[in-house]
Amino acid sequence: MILAALLVSLVPQAPATDWPQFGGPNGNNHAPALDTKFAWGEKGPEVAWRAPTGPGYGGAAVQGGEVFLFDCELGEADILRVFDLETGSEKWSQAYEAKGRTGFPGSRCVPAVTEDAVYTSGPFGHIACFDRKTHEIRWME
Repeated sequence: MILAALLVSLVPQAPATDWPQFGGPNGNNHAPALDTKFAWGEKGPEVAWRAPTGPGYGGAAVQGGEVFLFDCELGEADILRVFDLETGSEKWSQAYEAKGRTGFPGSRCVPAVTEDAVYTSGPFGHIACFDRKTHEIRWME
């Protein structure tokens, strides 16, 4: 809980189009600028793009036209993957070794994103800070 509160406090207020952490820009699961009068029709919204992922229970964060997803190579590694919001093309990724098994496979993390860093929490207790400019791991506990 303390880590979650710390990570939420690290994420500054975001533009209305960003969703940089679990719970959204203000941590309250509310998108104030979203027009809820959608005209999707019976088929629902059009899928903009898809990306194959490993198993998991996490979600994506969005900031500055990038989508941040904490993925995994099951039993081998945790992987931060960053996609272009418009095209879905993978811009970069960074992984670290995370060998083993858990009761529920895969990530459970929604990355917390700031202007210059991305914070993640892996299923084995690894807390990591990734540098958005260099794409390297700044630190990991």
